[in-house]
Amino acid sequence: MPSDKRKAYATNEQSRHAPKTLDQYKAAHGPGCGCCSSSSGKKKPARLMTKTKSGAKGFPTARPWMISH
Repeated sequence: MPSDKRKAYATNEQSRHAPKTLDQYKAAHGPGCGCCSSSSGKKKPARLMTKTKSGAKGFPTARPWMISH
């Protein structure tokens, strides 16, 4: 069995029988790892938005086939 597959199986078995607590999970990741910490100082970029004269919002990067709710 390839080593990456063996490692994945071992991780899945460990998670199944001994899941980590939130404190254990956070201890495994550094304070600025980016995968689970939102306090890394980086914010999501703002979504591009345009406004018409009538005040209607428009999203230039939006998918035209998506219907909003």
